[in-house]
Amino acid sequence: GAPSASRATAVTLASGEERPGVDFQIKPVRAVNVNGHVIAPGGAVTSGTSVTLLPADADDLLTPIETASARVDSDGAFHFSNVPTGQYVLHVHQLPRMAPGPGDTVVMQSGGPGNMTRMVTRSVMGPNAAVPPLPKEPTLWADVPVNVGAADLPDVAVPLRTGVRISGRVEFNGSIPPPTPEQMSSIGITVEPADGRSSALGATVRGRVEADGSFTTLGVAAGKIEVGSQVRVGLGVVRTKRDRP
Repeated sequence: GAPSASRATAVTLASGEERPGVDFQIKPVRAVNVNGHVIAPGGAVTSGTSVTLLPADADDLLTPIETASARVDSDGAFHFSNVPTGQYVLHVHQLPRMAPGPGDTVVMQSGGPGNMTRMVTRSVMGPNAAVPPLPKEPTLWADVPVNVGAADLPDVAVPLRTGVRISGRVEFNGSIPPPTPEQMSSIGITVEPADGRSSALGATVRGRVEADGSFTTLGVAAGKIEVGSQVRVGLGVVRTKRDRP
């Protein structure tokens, strides 16, 4: 009976316990249309960019059933229908497409909210395979609050912001010899959201390590993040993570 998972009542069950009478009352509510335009810094918006509508009070319990997605057309316009009254956030996260690395396989998957199609890259790289160069195009993102009332919203503006690239240096401590300069580019760098809501929206960003140990990532949206690295040592993998605001 709650409008979002964050407001739901927890039901505690002991081992072997049965709990009868957990009933749901479905109530009709007024729903309206939400229309708008995505505005890119350069003026042009990539057709097919996804806009996600999610509850403003969503937290780590965010589930696909609580979100809706819409694709923008060539003019940047998007449309949501049957949106109940409440507080929402319009979320956009557009990453530039990276070139597949050595041995990468690109797999197309369809399904999920709105029958969306996405690309999944499966990596079968060897221990010394280099990560491809980062694209020069920026990461674009937006989080726009929306108050949905009893009337349609005809034209909500969603201005995109440019993500900030993160740079730093990979350092090695311990008795194991560090990788050679030729092996440095095989180190994987990832930037992941530290909050569960953004993680559920799939906002992981990749980076590249140079021969001298310095690294740079793709553009990152504002928020608390985890910067992680992955190093292949023989047949094993060493992973590290650090939190950053």
